[in-house]
Amino acid sequence: MGGGGGLDGLGLLHGVIDAAAAVAGERSGLIIGGEGYSFATISADVFSLAGGIAAVSSPGDTVALLAANG
Repeated sequence: MGGGGGLDGLGLLHGVIDAAAAVAGERSGLIIGGEGYSFATISADVFSLAGGIAAVSSPGDTVALLAANG
């Protein structure tokens, strides 16, 4: 796993999520409005989002995320 520093060498956020999915799989990793999402589902969603961003950007591009707060 790439990136520098932090969290026992996991580096980037996707590394932390992938490691959690490998250990906890179908256990709930996130609960929103009473609906649970497994670590495996979160990992797959992160992978899908990253692929979408990669499809419309180039290495080194600045990417921003705009989302509702609440």
